[in-house]
Amino acid sequence: MNQIKPKEFILRTTGMQVDYDHAYGVQCVDAIKYFNSLIYGKADFSCGNVNFAFGLYTNYGSNGVEKYFQKKSYKDALIGDWVIWNYGSKQCPYSHVAMLVEKISDKKVKCWGEGSGKGFNYQEIDTNGILGVLRPNIYDLGNYLAPRGYFKKGDNGDKILNICNFYAERKLKGNYYGDYLESVVKVYQKQKGESKVGKPDGCIGSKTLTAMIEDGYELW
Repeated sequence: MNQIKPKEFILRTTGMQVDYDHAYGVQCVDAIKYFNSLIYGKADFSCGNVNFAFGLYTNYGSNGVEKYFQKKSYKDALIGDWVIWNYGSKQCPYSHVAMLVEKISDKKVKCWGEGSGKGFNYQEIDTNGILGVLRPNIYDLGNYLAPRGYFKKGDNGDKILNICNFYAERKLKGNYYGDYLESVVKVYQKQKGESKVGKPDGCIGSKTLTAMIEDGYELW
């Protein structure tokens, strides 16, 4: 298995046209299949009993997608997830799939993908018609956090160094989760609110990490 960051995938595919499955020419499903092939060397999944991208999501559990992706709602979407539009959507009448780059607003999303015979490109698409997202297993937050499911005071290492860099404006340095990092995480959690990240305990679990990602923390 090969790790690949969303930004790296964009750089690798810029200017490319990929017809991975050699069916219907260059299409959006070829993009997610090519992504999977770069990680696992194969893309042995399909849209199921339909020939359109929405089947990746609606047939989840029987089309092979579940081996490589987790099915999530759009409200939980993170950069690097693959957004699925339903058949009959305003901008995507035949459905669509593309990698999430940015949530521009409640009504617009910026993605990276292929479609309608066009090679890889940035796309700004209405959120209307989104079914949900598929999260690559390599981007699972649980794989990033400590085995216990969160970081806490006493932890150290490269991931803690990256977290310290995220809070650099507070003059944090080093790769140790000490009293000071715990205190600034508590401040951050209070700013975000208990409904979003839970109680301000100074630990970084999936909710706090998700908020950090939305604020620009680069997980991968």
